[in-house]
Amino acid sequence: IHTDMMGAGIKPTTWTYSALMQACAPEGRWDKAQELLFEMESKGLQPNEFTLNALILTSYGDWERAKGFYEWARSRLPRLIAEHTADKNGVIGLDNPFTPIYNAFIDQCYIAGHEDEAQQVFQDMIDDGIRPSQTTGNIMLSHIWESDRHRAVEFHQQLGVYKPVFFKSKHLKAIDLHSMSQGSAAVSLSLWILELHEQVKATGDLQGMPELLGVITGHRNRRPGEPVLKSFVPEFLEGLGAPFAVDSGNEGQLLASRKDVATWLRGVENIRETLFGTAKPERGREQNEK
Repeated sequence: IHTDMMGAGIKPTTWTYSALMQACAPEGRWDKAQELLFEMESKGLQPNEFTLNALILTSYGDWERAKGFYEWARSRLPRLIAEHTADKNGVIGLDNPFTPIYNAFIDQCYIAGHEDEAQQVFQDMIDDGIRPSQTTGNIMLSHIWESDRHRAVEFHQQLGVYKPVFFKSKHLKAIDLHSMSQGSAAVSLSLWILELHEQVKATGDLQGMPELLGVITGHRNRRPGEPVLKSFVPEFLEGLGAPFAVDSGNEGQLLASRKDVATWLRGVENIRETLFGTAKPERGREQNEK
C-alpha cells in the first residue's frame, strides 16, 4: 500500500508511517520500523506518540534495543505532551495517548527479568506527569503478584486506579474482575475477602449481605483474555479453601451462599497468611538483588 501511495503521488503523513510501523510489530521487524522512521523524518515529518509506541512494540524480545527505543521516545515526549495539553491548561487526563508508551516498555522489562528497571519506568511516568492507567496496573500486578504478594497489595493501593466494581441485586453481590489481569484480579479479590473476614470477625456473620456472594470472571460469551481468568480464579479460590463454585448456568461467574462463606471465614485463623503467605518469597529478593 505504501508503494502504491508513493506511485500515485499521494504524500504519506505521520499517521501513515505510524500505521506502517505498527504493522512491523507482530513479526518484530524493528529494523524495518527504524527504516520507516528515518524515511519519515527525512521528509520533514515529526513522529507522534503512536509512532513512538509502535517503535517500542517492534522490539519485543530484544530488551536492550527496546530500552534504546524507549529512551529515544521519552526524549521526544516533552514536545508532544506540550502540544497535547496546550488547550487543556496543562492537564494530562487518564485518556491521554502517552501511557501506552510506558506500558509497552514496562512489560518488556518484566519479561526480560529487569524488575528494578520496570519500577524506574513507572517512576518516569509519574515524574513526566502521566497518570498510570488500569492497563499499567494489570501489567505490573501480574508480575509483582508472582514474586511478592505483600508488595502487590501495597502497589495496588499506591496505584489508586482500581475501585472495586460490584454487581448488586436483592439476592446477589458479586465482585467484577473480568477486565483485570491475573495479578490485579488476585489482589482485588483478596482485599474483598479481607473485608468480609473483618465483618465475620466483628459480628460472627455476614448479616446485611444478600443470600449469595459471587465473583465475575467473564461473560457467557468468551472474550479475549477471559479464559485465563476463568481458570485462574477458581483455582485461586480452591487453593484458599473458599466455598465458591462455577455457576452451572454461567461459566463466567462463581457463587457461594452467604452462610457458607461466613462458615469458611470463621474457620480461617490467619486470613492474611492464607492469602499472602508469611514472608516475601526468596525469588523476589533475588530478582531485586540482581
